[in-house]
Amino acid sequence: SLFLTIQPDFVMATRIEPLAADRTQITAEFLFAPEAAARPGFDPSDGVELWDLTNRQDWRMCELALEGISSRVYQPGIYSADESLLAAFDQEYLASLGEST
Repeated sequence: SLFLTIQPDFVMATRIEPLAADRTQITAEFLFAPEAAARPGFDPSDGVELWDLTNRQDWRMCELALEGISSRVYQPGIYSADESLLAAFDQEYLASLGEST
């Protein structure tokens, strides 16, 4: 999948490619307007470093979540009201398998 993070001075394009059930390749590219990159003193490192840190923190949370749900004792909890679309997807998916919640 691909998603875009649109900022006033750049766009970050992030591609997520599943390699296995427990392995994903992530590629993030920063896209700057040519006129911005041509400015004297152009230095994208502040934004790149901030997003690199933020992404690495997010990825670590995903790794920890995968460890948790991979546990033999894991049991899913209930969804919050803000996750109604996820709950509906789960119900539809289980119904397609002939199971119910």
